[in-house]
Amino acid sequence: MQANSIEEKLRGIVERITYHNPDNGWSVLRVTPFSGHGELVTVTVHQMRVFAGATMEFVGSWTVHPKFGKQFKANRAVELKPADAGALEKYLGSGLIKGVGPKTARKIVRHFGKDTLDVFEHDIERLVEVPGIARKKLASISRAWSEHRAVREVMMFLQSHGISTLFAVRIYKKYGDDAIALVQENPYRLAADFYGIGFFSADKIALSLGFADNSPLRIRAAVRHVLSAGREQGHCYLTADQIHAGVQELLHFNPGDNIDKLLEEMNVSRELCVRIIKDESGEKRCYYARSLYYDEQYVADRIRELCHEIPVDGQRVKSWLRRYAKYRTLQLSDSQQRAVMGIVASRFSVLTGGPGCGKTTTTRVLVALLQAMGKSVLLAAPNRPGGPAHERGDRP
Repeated sequence: MQANSIEEKLRGIVERITYHNPDNGWSVLRVTPFSGHGELVTVTVHQMRVFAGATMEFVGSWTVHPKFGKQFKANRAVELKPADAGALEKYLGSGLIKGVGPKTARKIVRHFGKDTLDVFEHDIERLVEVPGIARKKLASISRAWSEHRAVREVMMFLQSHGISTLFAVRIYKKYGDDAIALVQENPYRLAADFYGIGFFSADKIALSLGFADNSPLRIRAAVRHVLSAGREQGHCYLTADQIHAGVQELLHFNPGDNIDKLLEEMNVSRELCVRIIKDESGEKRCYYARSLYYDEQYVADRIRELCHEIPVDGQRVKSWLRRYAKYRTLQLSDSQQRAVMGIVASRFSVLTGGPGCGKTTTTRVLVALLQAMGKSVLLAAPNRPGGPAHERGDRP
C-alpha cells in the first residue's frame, strides 16, 4: 500500500474470480459492495482460497491501474457470513466443497434456509436429510468443509496479528494447518523462515500475542538481528560487548550480564557461529551470523587455493616501470614499485593503504603493466554495502 494512501474498508459479495494464482494467492476479484448501487468493482488481494459468493471485508486503499483503471488494493481480507440465501447458495456451489455443485447447494439451502451455515459448523451430519446426500458423499463434504475452515481460521488468526494477506498466504503454504500453533509457540521463527519478515514485524506479532519484553525468545531473536544487521556497518562478526550494546539499543532495556551464557547456548544450538581470533591483545571470541561465517570460510579457502607465486622476470619488470614512469612523468615511490612487482608475481593479492598513499596511481600502473604482458584485465567495483535489514524491508 502506498505511503500516502488512506486505509478504507470495503464489504461486499464476490461475484466472480477473474484471476487466482495458487502459488502465491494473488487474486483479482469482481465484487459487489454493500455500500454501492449494484455496480461491480475490482479488488486485488493475496488470498489462500477465494470463492464466488463469499461475503468479504477488505481493508486497503483505492488505486488506479494504468491499464485496468480503478481498483481496490487490499492488504487484509476477512471472510464474513454470507449476506443472504442467494449468496450462500452461490458460495456453497462455487467449488468450495468437493461434491457440492450448484444443484446440491440449492437443495441444501432450500432445506435448511438461514440455518445452513450453523448446520455445516455444528451438526454437519444433518446433511443426510437432503435428498441425494448419502453417507459416502457426507464424508467427502465433511472433509472438504474441515479443510476450508482450517484455512479460514489460520488466515484470520494471522491477519488479526497484523500479518498482511501476502505473508499470511506464504505462512500457510509453508506451515499448513500447524501455522497457528507454530506462530503462537515462537513468532520470531517468521523472521528466519520468510524473506520480507524481519525482527521488527515478528516482534510486533510476539508482543501482540503477549510475549514478555524480556522473553528469552525475544532476546535470542534480537541477537540474531544485531548480528545480521552488523554487515550494514561492514562487520563480519561482533564481540559479546558489541552484541550486548546492540541488543540493549534494539530492545530499549539492559538484557543483563547473562548475554555471554545466552551466546554460548546459541552457539551450541547452531543459531550462530563462533571463531577465536588472536590479535595484539590476545584471544577474543567473535560471533557470526551463520551465513556470514560460512561465506567468510569459503572466501578464505578460495584465497588459500589461489595463493601461489607466478614466475616473473623481475629485472624486466623494473626496466618497464622505469620507462613507463619516465614516459608518463610519474614519480613512483619504492613502496608503489614493490606493490606492483609483488602483485604481478602472485595469483592473488590485496592492495591496501590509507587515503592519499597512491593506490589509484599504483592500480593504473599495474593495469598498464598487465596489458603490456598480454594479460586480460577485468575491473569491477563492489556494490554499496546493504545489510539484511535493507534487503528484507524491515525497519522500526
